[in-house]
Amino acid sequence: MPNITVTFEWWILFAMLIVIGQDTWWKAGFKTLVFFLISQTVVFLAEWAIAGEFYFPYWVRWIEISFLTLPAGIVAWFTRKDNIPGNVFLALPLCL
Repeated sequence: MPNITVTFEWWILFAMLIVIGQDTWWKAGFKTLVFFLISQTVVFLAEWAIAGEFYFPYWVRWIEISFLTLPAGIVAWFTRKDNIPGNVFLALPLCL
């Protein structure tokens, strides 16, 4: 069974589930950011409590990545719309 704390696909699923229920772009961005900041901190605190080790440089890197979820949540919210920005955001991965 995969560990959901490090599996990228699960985090994408969690973010999309948060974004789907929001009615404005700023709520989608901030709620995604808050979820990831809290969840990453809880994961590392649980690891520290269970294993007795805390890898601070690893945690700092994940917090930096968590701050990128603010614009990612905004972009994900715009992909729900059937308009030009939504279509452009959905087409960007195809261009890469």
